Parts: sequence; structure tokens; C-alpha cells
Amino acid sequence: MGFTNIMQVRELFLSCGMGFLLGTYYDVFRILRCILRPGAARVFWQDILFFVTAAPLVFLFTLAVTDGVVRFYLFAGLVAGFFAYRYTVGRAVVRFVTAVIARLSRMGRRLYGVIRVPIGVLSEVCRNLMKKIQKNLKKLKKTLETKDTSSV
Repeated sequence: MGFTNIMQVRELFLSCGMGFLLGTYYDVFRILRCILRPGAARVFWQDILFFVTAAPLVFLFTLAVTDGVVRFYLFAGLVAGFFAYRYTVGRAVVRFVTAVIARLSRMGRRLYGVIRVPIGVLSEVCRNLMKKIQKNLKKLKKTLETKDTSSV
């Protein structure tokens, strides 16, 4: 069986799908960046990790689809699928995640504002109570020492 145009189109669509999946995989790293807010060095190492893990996936995909024959349109399809995901679904996902993170952050700040006052009052009460206990223990210690010396 020869190398037909239908096979080429099928392989191109498969590579676009693989690129779409790689875009999804890259979004995992983008979401982690939204949550953790890493510095430039961590972003660099995350990108290295993505490429080191994506390269074998692309190799295995190419091996499975074309029996290891390197074809330009496969890589063009991978890139097209990746960017199709990134500029359509990927944008929506990142917007959604950043909105959820912003909402959770606001809720956390409100919760902190509500809880801060009672916790502050409770810690002040505990501090005063500890001071009174220490003061009473010192008095008790003095009285016990005076009783010990008077009984001898």
C-alpha cells in the first residue's frame, strides 16, 4: 500500500490533536504558575521539565503514526494544534483559573478579617491569664518557702 493523500491528511489531523493535548499539558504548568507565582528561575525549570517530558511523547507519537518517518507536516500539525488550544480553550481556562484564585484570595482576606479580631482578643485573654497564673505561682512558692523555713 502506498503513501496516499488520505493517510497524510489523517496524520495531519492526528498531529493537530496531539498538539492540542500538549497544549493541555502545558496549561497544567500555567495553572501552577497562577497559583504559586514562581520567579523567573522556577518558570525556566518548569519549561525545561515540560519540554523534557513532551519530547518523548512527540517521539512516541511520531513513531506510532508514521512508523518513525519524520514528516514536516506532523510537526506543523503539532504546532498548529498547540497554538489552537492555547489561543482558544487555553485562554478560557487560564481566565477561569485566575478568576477562581482571585475569588478565593478575596474570601481568604475576608475570613482573615473576621477571624483576626476574636483570635486577637482570645490571645490577649490567654496572655493575661498566664501572667496571673505566674504571679500566683510565685506567691505560692514564697509561702511554701516561708513555711519550710519556719517549721525547721
